[in-house]
Amino acid sequence: MKVQDQYQIKPETQSCQTSVMVSADYKGYSFDEDNTGYAPKHLRFSFFTDDGETFVGSGESIEDCKQQIDELMKTEFKGSEGKWGCVFTSDKKRAVRNKGGLICSLYHPSKYPGQDERYDTELEIMRADQRLIAKAPELIKMLVDIFEQENLSQSCHDEVYKLIEETLT
Repeated sequence: MKVQDQYQIKPETQSCQTSVMVSADYKGYSFDEDNTGYAPKHLRFSFFTDDGETFVGSGESIEDCKQQIDELMKTEFKGSEGKWGCVFTSDKKRAVRNKGGLICSLYHPSKYPGQDERYDTELEIMRADQRLIAKAPELIKMLVDIFEQENLSQSCHDEVYKLIEETLT
């Protein structure tokens, strides 16, 4: 057997990559229609991350794939329900709570003689942290709303998705 015959691509070993790109972008995913005949007849379309590298799923139609993508992207805040607010606890600590009770408390910085400026700075930082924590549910909801917009650039889409994923998992 000649060396060149050894490396010829035979029909029975050819790759199945004979699909046609159908849609370039839906919320950061791309679609391919299977024309190989190997996929089950009811799963004609596959969808991938927008770089085309990672297979995510398949469906009967582009619309079916879009519905699956929407389900994948449903993000749900699993923290305490209801509006969060800034409060003081009975022992004068700053805290965040909702109607169900205390969510977290923040420790007051220690005050030492001659360190008033450090104390004031740490106290202001703690107040800012308290306000940020209290707004977390509203911020994540807004971030999800932004993520679901179809006109985001790919880099913005990826950054927002990563932030949502890190926050909710």
